[in-house]
Formats: sequence, structure tokens, C-alpha cells
Amino acid sequence: EKALKAAGFKTTPVPDAAWRWCTPPANAGSEVAPALGGYTCGLWLLFHTTLANSDRVSAPDVLKHIRGWVGEFFGCSYCAAHFVDYYNENGGARVRDHI
Repeated sequence: EKALKAAGFKTTPVPDAAWRWCTPPANAGSEVAPALGGYTCGLWLLFHTTLANSDRVSAPDVLKHIRGWVGEFFGCSYCAAHFVDYYNENGGARVRDHI
């Protein structure tokens, strides 16, 4: 925040309520809960925001790079396999419908 202000950007902290969807539900099991909140949730929000703000021409390439990162580095192997399998089955063909 200090760096943004120093660069002349006006910043407003995001209220805690804005991150409520990144809080695991109370009934989530201990094996699942880490995959439902915090860093993981923020990362999926970043991926969604990046793709949603890309244009129709660059969207397929953006999704391809997201798929590559998820397949190589995402910490939840079950989640990564599900995402990669879905991407591979669809080949990113529907990504142009994101706008």
C-alpha cells in the first residue's frame, strides 16, 4: 500500500467482507478446508480476473498459460488434475464466451 501511494496511486483497503467467499465453510473437513480459502481462493480470483479482463483475441492464450501454471505448480493435486482434465477435454474452446 505504501509503494502504491508513493507512486501516486490512491488506494482504498478492501473491506474484510469482500473476502467472505474465501473463508472455508464451517462444515468443511480438515482435508478440504485449506483448498477453500486464503491463498488458494485468492489465486483463483486472480486467474478469473485476469481471464475476464482479457479480450477475445488474447483470452485463449491467457487460459493456456493459466492451465500450464496450474498443471505444474498448483498445490492441490486433485484440483489441478480436475482443472487440467477439463481444459484438455475442451481445449479452451469456450474461452471466447467469457465476455
